Amino acid sequence: MNGEYLSTAQVSRLLRVNESTAKRWSNNGSLRCHKTAGGHRKYLFKDVISFIEKFDCLVPHGLDVATLRRTVNHSEGGAASVPLQRSYQDQFLAAALSGNRKEAYDILSILLTQRMLLAEIYDTIVMETMATIGRMWVQKKIGVEKEHLASNTALHAISKLQTSVPRKPLNDKIALCACLVEEYHELGITCINNILESEGWTTYYLGANVPLDSLIDAIESLSPDLVCVSSTLPQKKGSFIKDCRAVAESARQHGARIMFGGRALQDARIRRQISASDSPASASEFISFLKSNYS
Repeated sequence: MNGEYLSTAQVSRLLRVNESTAKRWSNNGSLRCHKTAGGHRKYLFKDVISFIEKFDCLVPHGLDVATLRRTVNHSEGGAASVPLQRSYQDQFLAAALSGNRKEAYDILSILLTQRMLLAEIYDTIVMETMATIGRMWVQKKIGVEKEHLASNTALHAISKLQTSVPRKPLNDKIALCACLVEEYHELGITCINNILESEGWTTYYLGANVPLDSLIDAIESLSPDLVCVSSTLPQKKGSFIKDCRAVAESARQHGARIMFGGRALQDARIRRQISASDSPASASEFISFLKSNYS
């Protein structure tokens, strides 16, 4: 069993006590904890198990250590097991739907502390959660206000997480990241921008709903090496394809490579019509794209 870190909130739920009690146990040395550079308490699961076995009289009856070991089970090498990964997905989904920014950030922070790759955090936790929320909205299980709340909670969590992400030394590469006009889903392009930053790129992030002329002006003035455009569900496919072609042409004229991503690019017909040879389907694929073309 490798070193899996849990937050105070997770430990308190596991031990069925309030957070102040868990903190008191760690303060008096009964429950070992580690503190991050920011002062946050992180607990190794094996230390929580040791605490339960040593101080069984302090915790509520019914805590079966054998069951806990099976539930929070890890594979060697640092990656969370599939059951644990699903647990984090469930927790992140609940935090996003309730608008609990702190909890959403804490979950991602724990995974980063465990040395899970940033791209893996985005793919297996953040984007899987947002795909679930999208399905819930389509099925009318939640309203648009819940979808917006969840999206903004997730966006806040990954933005805050970025302050703790290790960064490679600055290189001489420049990237421009944006969503075209009438595209308001910027979570995906934010993930791409954050990955580029962590890889040592200088990034210019224009965000959502960028008019075509403004994006082309930015390409001309900033002379990026890479232009990244993301789209989830274009309202007008004809206009979207025309705009993508114009951006691609501008990028090529100024010596930049163009990369299109997002759910819209899962449509092979759209990819063909805009000649999108570079359209990674995930954050992990984007990392592979960078390594193949810029290493």
